Amino acid sequence: MEELPDAYRAPLQLCELEGMTMSQIAIRLALSLTAVKSRIRRGRQMIKKKLQDCCHFEFDQHGKVIDWERRNPRCCD
Repeated sequence: MEELPDAYRAPLQLCELEGMTMSQIAIRLALSLTAVKSRIRRGRQMIKKKLQDCCHFEFDQHGKVIDWERRNPRCCD
């Protein structure tokens, strides 16, 4: 999450790590609710892409990770 641009990191961190609602985040960051939703979605997409570029994941039928393997030994350090 540290590598995300601040515009995406801050809303995502407040949502995922601090448990704030999107409405609370919008007020705290002085953004519209639409902007907060968009930034959280894009931030999640950026993290997903970074993880998929770094590692190969296997999922069960419920979408839970059951195995993973690094694509590059120096990745994900």
